[in-house]
Amino acid sequence: MAKEVKIYDAIEYIGEWWVVGEEDKKVYGVLKCSKEKQIRLEITGDLLSDSTLMKSNADVKFPIVLGDGYNGVITLLFCNGSWSGVRHDLSSGSAKKIVTMVFEFVIFGEHYESIEDIKFPEFIVEFSNLKYWMDRAPVTVKVFEKLALEEHSVYDFNVRIEQYGLKIKSAYSINDVSEEYETAGIRYTYYLLFEPDEPQSLEWYLNVVNKFKQFLTIYTDSLTYILFLQGINHERSKYISICNVPFPDYKKETRSRWNDFIISINNMSDNITEILNKWYALDHEDILYTYIGNIPSDRKTIQERFLGYARVIESLHRLQESGVKTTFIDPIEYNKIITKIMNSFKEDMNNDLWNKVNESLKHANEYGFQRRIKDVLKALPQDIEKRVCYGMKPSKYADVVRINRDYYTHFFAKPDNLLNDYEMIAMNFSLKLICFWMISRKIGISDENLIGAMLHRGRWLDTLDFYSGRFR
Repeated sequence: MAKEVKIYDAIEYIGEWWVVGEEDKKVYGVLKCSKEKQIRLEITGDLLSDSTLMKSNADVKFPIVLGDGYNGVITLLFCNGSWSGVRHDLSSGSAKKIVTMVFEFVIFGEHYESIEDIKFPEFIVEFSNLKYWMDRAPVTVKVFEKLALEEHSVYDFNVRIEQYGLKIKSAYSINDVSEEYETAGIRYTYYLLFEPDEPQSLEWYLNVVNKFKQFLTIYTDSLTYILFLQGINHERSKYISICNVPFPDYKKETRSRWNDFIISINNMSDNITEILNKWYALDHEDILYTYIGNIPSDRKTIQERFLGYARVIESLHRLQESGVKTTFIDPIEYNKIITKIMNSFKEDMNNDLWNKVNESLKHANEYGFQRRIKDVLKALPQDIEKRVCYGMKPSKYADVVRINRDYYTHFFAKPDNLLNDYEMIAMNFSLKLICFWMISRKIGISDENLIGAMLHRGRWLDTLDFYSGRFR
């Protein structure tokens, strides 16, 4: 079995490389994978080499390149670009052509001659924040007269996602790391197994894995990274490591804030199957990415974060379940009225102006942003609503949010109650909790479990109380 290779391992492999159908035209090269180099292949050959790889340029992009630099089997997928140069050896007077290519994926442990051939019956994935969501170490080390491991009961979930015909299972491994340190020690690693009803493509797996990555990012309140991907080939008893391009901003430890918005599996275990099925059925990734984009504290200004939370709240309110009113009158009846009104003076108005008025009226039946904020606040438990509003009446709170949102999106005259920086930080914390609550309720996390997480984890409610009364 080939050695496991993780996405953020810095590796370098020397070997021979070729494109499918040119096994007799192999060229020498070095594959380098790291956060800095990404997935980069540098090949060297004669200036007159007839290898297609040596003739590559920026306009030639190979879907597959094969290599023998790692146990005889490497597959590189999707060349994103290449550049070339010439290296001169002054002592011998010879010259070699150098071609450098960058790829989206590298597969260690198997050769694939077409994209369609890349299918796996199972996938193993390690995520950076999974241990925080699992919330408990499965074992601890006890050292008395001899080294002993004490096992703990942990929640072991096995969930079927009906929409994808997929089972997701949790598991963990334990490694003795005593040799790395001066004292006895073990390292445990949680990972997930993705088991579809039938073998699936790499693209399919990446889609379902990324959706779970988003889930972990939101419920550990920290950017989650995929650390390890491994496909299983049962027929050949192979475990095949797959690496995508490493993210340059990856940090080994990604959680350190004392007020993190965390909900672990312990607060979801009662209905984890329902929660994950609703999560995978949630199609509006643009909304989720807006919320996730606000999680890192060093990437946006406080005003940008404020506008992001405002967009999430407005968008989620539009996605209410059927029967929840979000318009003043029935949309069908409203469209009849607008059509009648616009047709009554179409002949008397400039065509461009008529089109502008018609487009504006299409959305006039929808609740305004301030009304949406008030509706969202009403849906919160009463005690949470009071704390989120920082002592203000819900109508006043909604007015403050709406006025500041309008100012930063349209730059009207500066309002009297424009939030200062300190107040904006406090408002962002409040709006984040509202967004978090709305997303959680939409996928089936109960009010009881949300409140339980707030009381058990971090200092969410204490932070709200701290900021309360500090608004003008």
